[in-house]
Amino acid sequence: MKYSLLVALVIFVSVGMAGSDIGYKTDYNWQYIPLQGGIVPCIVANPTDADRAIALSFNNSWKTNDGENWSKHSLGGIYNNGDVLYLPSGNLLYFCSDTIFLSYDDGNTLNEVFLASGNIRTTSRNVSDTVLVATSNRIYITEDGGFVWDSISVPFSWIDYLEFAPGNDSIIYMATYDFNDTTYIRVSNDKGSSWNTVYTFENVEVQDIEINPFDPNEVFISTGIDNSDGLVYTNDGFVSANVFQQIMAPNDVEFLSNDTIIVASSFPVGVLMGVRSLGSWNFYVLDSLTPSLTFAISGNTIYCGTNTGIMKSIDGGHTWQVKETGLYAVFEGEIAPPHSHLINNKMYISGYYGNALYKTQDGGQTWTKSYIPGIVQVFDIDASASNPDIVYIVAGGGEYIGASVYAHNIYFSPDGGNTIIPMDTISAGNIDNYAWKNVIHVSPTDHNLILVAIDDDTLDMWYYARSTDGGQTFSILNQAEDIYRDIIGTDTVFISADSFVISSYDMGNTYNVVDHIGNRYVTSMDYSPQLGKLIYSYYTNVSGINSYCVSYDLNTGNIDTIYTDNYYFYGASINPDGSVFLSGAYAGEFIFVKIDTSVYVDTTDFYMQTIESDTDKVIAISPGGIYISTDPVTGMKEKSGAVLNKKVLSWNMKENKLLINGNLDNFTFEIYTLDGRRILKKKYKVGTESIKLNGLVSGVYYVRIEDKNKRLFQKKIVVLK
Repeated sequence: MKYSLLVALVIFVSVGMAGSDIGYKTDYNWQYIPLQGGIVPCIVANPTDADRAIALSFNNSWKTNDGENWSKHSLGGIYNNGDVLYLPSGNLLYFCSDTIFLSYDDGNTLNEVFLASGNIRTTSRNVSDTVLVATSNRIYITEDGGFVWDSISVPFSWIDYLEFAPGNDSIIYMATYDFNDTTYIRVSNDKGSSWNTVYTFENVEVQDIEINPFDPNEVFISTGIDNSDGLVYTNDGFVSANVFQQIMAPNDVEFLSNDTIIVASSFPVGVLMGVRSLGSWNFYVLDSLTPSLTFAISGNTIYCGTNTGIMKSIDGGHTWQVKETGLYAVFEGEIAPPHSHLINNKMYISGYYGNALYKTQDGGQTWTKSYIPGIVQVFDIDASASNPDIVYIVAGGGEYIGASVYAHNIYFSPDGGNTIIPMDTISAGNIDNYAWKNVIHVSPTDHNLILVAIDDDTLDMWYYARSTDGGQTFSILNQAEDIYRDIIGTDTVFISADSFVISSYDMGNTYNVVDHIGNRYVTSMDYSPQLGKLIYSYYTNVSGINSYCVSYDLNTGNIDTIYTDNYYFYGASINPDGSVFLSGAYAGEFIFVKIDTSVYVDTTDFYMQTIESDTDKVIAISPGGIYISTDPVTGMKEKSGAVLNKKVLSWNMKENKLLINGNLDNFTFEIYTLDGRRILKKKYKVGTESIKLNGLVSGVYYVRIEDKNKRLFQKKIVVLK
């Protein structure tokens, strides 16, 4: 199976020059609460030992030696251009960017065997000593288990997927893409010397090509979930072809015998089996727990990577069990997974792809995982502020009723997620042109009163709309070309878009523009009804990354910038006592900011996708699980009167000069290494405007100034020679 990155993602590279001005470092303590599951787009099983398998998530790799328990592997994840393939001997090929490695011990040690001319985009999936790999316009082949590789030139610009007929590598099927949004299925009967185009798709990405090992003219093509064409089938080498429309979003097909296949499907949700009877294929659902992505087969054991974790069958695919102990791959790659606010220690989180729902009732210390029937993608979650057991979910899901498909977009739970009811029904004929609701807010005074943001792809327009009957019907209130990002508040609500924030005091009936920020992008937002204050963060790419956190006081109408930095702020939260918390990231660096009478900035070694807070804790959602602050976050004493002032210190990297913007009194200047060693301490007199630092070797340092009034200023600098 081929896997693609389907979610909006942020990839952080090695530590760069984020240029953060750091106040007094508070060093919060964080408790890590791992959550099991996550998207698994790739999984392989050792053909010599079915208990040994390797799975790749977006950020990490995982291994099992008993078929039950998983632990982190040393291989990279999908983001590292990673891929793995077992050979019949039990040896493993690992593909990383443009390099191919051979391993004799399940990937624990790697031996480089080949360097391709370009990143490897896809590989054949047959368990064979013959393996094909493809860069964008070239195929490489080995026929001896990876020791010797030969090159096959192809006259195509972009190879998306390829597979050869089991037992006959002269027959190769390949999907190629052009930049007019057309995908071509090509076939070669002479090991790539010549090619014929046998089928085309428009706006479709091929996820899998499965060739019958008993008949190379019988082929299934899976077209995934995005703009899917269903399951395409031919039994005559594409002289003719038809589509099994009832399998609307297939991801992977495997032949179990000449007349039996299994299908990993996003919709219908789960694992399906196809059986040929009297010359026709008939399909039925084996397991409908969660959207499924890919299979790995070793004898009678089958592993299935899903959008929510890993399942396993030991009876040839007939029955399935979740086997994901130790797999902590949740929320990988997502900017901020769908989640509700923290209300009375209750909170709900889901991944964007899949139907897992994580719930806490004790402020994040323990979590339960459940599965929402029929859901493929979750867009947003909100719970009533007056009763957090009242939960709404906007999602993409559906069901078959008889032979007809019906989709759902609004789901409701009256009991904290134990019972989940679809509130709307979209008939099959209207699905293609349906404008999906993506963001939701529930009134705390009437749980049937909700606001949503709607994405209309057909008109390239966004709307927000209001329902008074729990999501069964809606009235459009406003529209914009900007993307509506979030809706928060009470019956007083705030709606953020790409370039503006609007307010409404009557659940959306009338509205006012709070702030029109132009060519900038709102990234996070929170509201305190006790204080009558809204905070929101935004960034602009003009002259570098510049991010701002802004406070809007409803009582006075004042809008004040309370913090600026060179990080993207992905999380913002305001407490009833007025404390503001931010989480930020840029170029491999992560920060946590607390703002009250002063500003505290703490660097962390984990990425906070978003944060929630109450009077005694901060909860950070992070790849792999949850982090909870174990320090009190209100009433915290300021250390040494630390006040951050970005305007005081700036760094001229070209001249290795620290600029002091302001007439400081006599001050002490210090330089520290990143591990906290002080390497310089010197006193300067009032009027000093700059300090040259030519004696430093290349590296990253902290510089710190304390004036006679005990004011502290600190900045991270990068010295390049």
